[in-house]
Amino acid sequence: MNLKENIKQLGHSDHAVIRMIYRILKLIWFGLRLCTDGKMRSETFSGVFSRNVHQRVTFTATNRYPLVFQKCAEYLKERNIPGPKILSFGCSTGEEVFTLGKYLPQATIIGTDINSWCIRRCRKVNQNANFSFLTGIQKPSNIRGILMPSFVWLFFSEPKTGPEKITG
Repeated sequence: MNLKENIKQLGHSDHAVIRMIYRILKLIWFGLRLCTDGKMRSETFSGVFSRNVHQRVTFTATNRYPLVFQKCAEYLKERNIPGPKILSFGCSTGEEVFTLGKYLPQATIIGTDINSWCIRRCRKVNQNANFSFLTGIQKPSNIRGILMPSFVWLFFSEPKTGPEKITG
């Protein structure tokens, strides 16, 4: 049994004093994490101070949807859109934006998120002048959208008469 499991066992002790010590240790650990872990602090306080936040978790991953990113790149190439402007909603800590930049190196990509901690982190690690990160955005004109499961992209170019669908 490791130390973490031993400490968890204290919470199930028959002795009230030991259970109280466990609760105090747990509270101290939570306080330390809250002070030192920006992601945890952001997720915790977004739920405390903003009850209308629907998704407080900031999970994301690099190249989460490789087939979708590849199809998007092919779609834009087939339509001869060499430097699209892409709006990535809910970009979290930017992995989707950075991955899209690898598939579409000429793209201008704007990542948005309601979580200001995530946007600060994106700006801190961003090294590409074609990427920008915002906590809010005004609706630009001439929008054509690409809607995909779990996320939304918009890219800007000349408007067309109807929605298009990526198939493949």
